[in-house]
Amino acid sequence: MAKVTVYVPDDLWQRAQAQSEPVNLSQIFQQALRAELRRAGRYQVQADLDAQLDLNALRERFCHQRIDLYRRGYAIGIDSVQRYLGYADLRFCEDTGWDVDEIMQHLGKDDVTFDKLMDVVLEVVGNDGSIFQTATAQGVQIEVAEGFVAALRRVWELVVTELVDEERPDRREFWEEWKDKQRSVQSAKKSEPSVATINEDGD
Repeated sequence: MAKVTVYVPDDLWQRAQAQSEPVNLSQIFQQALRAELRRAGRYQVQADLDAQLDLNALRERFCHQRIDLYRRGYAIGIDSVQRYLGYADLRFCEDTGWDVDEIMQHLGKDDVTFDKLMDVVLEVVGNDGSIFQTATAQGVQIEVAEGFVAALRRVWELVVTELVDEERPDRREFWEEWKDKQRSVQSAKKSEPSVATINEDGD
């Protein structure tokens, strides 16, 4: 059996000597050496397998798939705003901070938009051939939903904010100004002189 010299820090050696049970340094060293060799072996196996990966091809495929799913969700978002959704719907979305999960939770299962989003999920999962169909469906739904919400947010930024003003002042200030204008209009109407109706007989 080979003999080796092991160097340890003084404080570590003092702690070992202070143990109530005798410390078998030879056994500890053997166990630690075996564990290190196993780790090194696993690392080498992992490195050998990693070398077989075509990272560029994987990046290109994943990127294409992600863009495709995001684009489908974005298109559904644009179509939904054009056809079904109104100011109040987008106002709710903005109030959530454009939180994808919260917005999706408020889509009813009988909603036309929900059906369109699910059609994309079913189409992709049906053609995927993955053994993880449930996980695949959830992954597709996440990416499509992000594209969908991004479209709603983009419409809000392009259209709705222009209803307030180009500098986007505080909404409370905007509505107070609007109310003041309405009060002025009402006051002006009340202060207008009344016009008497004169009959043709002169009465």
